[in-house]
Amino acid sequence: MKIFYVHGIGSSGGGNTVEMIKKYFNDDIVISPDIPVDPIEAYDFIKRSAGDCDLVIGTSLGGFYTMMIPGVYKILIDPAINADETVENVIGIGEHEFLRKRENNEKTYVVDKNFINKLRELKDNFFTNYFDYEYKNETYGIFGRYDTVTDERDTFLNKWRKYRFYEDDFGHRMTEDVFTRTVLPIIKEIKKRVEYN
Repeated sequence: MKIFYVHGIGSSGGGNTVEMIKKYFNDDIVISPDIPVDPIEAYDFIKRSAGDCDLVIGTSLGGFYTMMIPGVYKILIDPAINADETVENVIGIGEHEFLRKRENNEKTYVVDKNFINKLRELKDNFFTNYFDYEYKNETYGIFGRYDTVTDERDTFLNKWRKYRFYEDDFGHRMTEDVFTRTVLPIIKEIKKRVEYN
C-alpha cells in the first residue's frame, strides 16, 4: 500500500504522526514531503503527488487539503475543515516561525489576507462543486475530544457519513496510544480493501 501523509500548517514532512505511520506500516510506502505554504500551490502539489496513492492522511490544515483529494481513501485527523476561519482566528495574520525544520531551511512563513482568501476559495469551490457521495464514502474523520484548535466535529457530522466519524481522548496533537487505538485499525481496514481490490 502507498500512503501519502499531509502535515499541518507551519510543520514539515518529518513529524511525529508520520513516524508512527512508518513504524506500524514499515512494509508499505509512506511519502511525507514538506507541503508548500501557499494554499493553491499546496493543494495542487498534494493532488498531483497523491495521484497513485491508496491512502492520504492529513492532520489539521493538512486534513483540509486532504478532504478535497478525489478517488482515494482519506483519513482526516483533527481537520481544519473551515481552514480560512481557523487560520485567521487561531494562527493569525502575520509572520510565523515553522515548528519543524524544513528541507529548504526556511524559518518563517506569512499568513496574510490573500492566504485566507485562497483557503476560502478552495473550501467554497469544493463544497459547491465537488462534494458528493464518493467523497463521503471514502473519507474517515478522527477528532480529539479536547482539541481547542480545530474542533470541527459538528461540521464533519453534518457533511460526511456518521459511521466514518471517530473520537478519542486527545487534544490537537495525537499520542501513540491514540494512534494505535483509533487510527491503526482504520488504516488496517483500508489496507485490506486495497489489497482485496
